[in-house]
Amino acid sequence: MAEKDYDDIVATAVIAAAATGPLVVAPVADLTVLSGVWTAMLAAINKRSGHGLERDFFLKVPAAVLVGGGLYRVGSKLLQRFIMAAIAATGVGAAPVMSVNGILNALATWRASQAYIELCETEDFDPLDWDRTVKILKEAVKPWPTREEIRFIINFLRWKRL
Repeated sequence: MAEKDYDDIVATAVIAAAATGPLVVAPVADLTVLSGVWTAMLAAINKRSGHGLERDFFLKVPAAVLVGGGLYRVGSKLLQRFIMAAIAATGVGAAPVMSVNGILNALATWRASQAYIELCETEDFDPLDWDRTVKILKEAVKPWPTREEIRFIINFLRWKRL
């Protein structure tokens, strides 16, 4: 199945993740909402790839998402603190900080979607193999984005008219 078959799922999840930007002031709420976005995204990708949606999938996926998301939050918080300090020093206010949070959440969501799509497309994929899924998600949400990734996400969000 080509990646374009997942475009609507990925776009919806990335936009929802970007909308969490203002939750930077409440990190627990931020992670909770982002976990819900990821759970829905992974379930939709799983279903679209032709794998059944068993009850166990929905029991295990939030835990996998929280592990991956938690690691993302810890790593990205270092980057966010640096950026927030730089922005705060300019005195421009909270809006840029919220934008940075939204962009980083969107980027992590896009990375996770691409990794999970690739995993779902492997011949030996088992939706309940959480060791493998968590490992893939942890690798996907590395905290330090490249300049190209940040440009990609900003352009993606502009293209989607956010």
